[in-house]
Amino acid sequence: MTGEWEELTLCDLGRGVTGKTPLTAVEGNFGGQIPFVTPSDMNGKKTYSSTSRNLTETGAASIKGSKIPAGSVLVSCIGSDMGKAVIAGRDCVTTSRSIRSL
Repeated sequence: MTGEWEELTLCDLGRGVTGKTPLTAVEGNFGGQIPFVTPSDMNGKKTYSSTSRNLTETGAASIKGSKIPAGSVLVSCIGSDMGKAVIAGRDCVTTSRSIRSL
């Protein structure tokens, strides 16, 4: 098996994204159909099945560049939830600074 594996860095595999949180004070950012993944939604399953909060199209558009495609790997990276991982079951957005995706 020696020599059969190609050595890559994470950046070679895809674009790393740090999530953002839309302003909670703006009415209409939350309550839609776009999953908003937080560390508490990462409950030990391979993929997330639901999220406690969802964004509207307006909420997601307010943090453009933060949409995560289905199949991406999400890893929590701050606090007591550090190291949790899940695969995005569908397109989603993640919370600010506490989750990174690839």
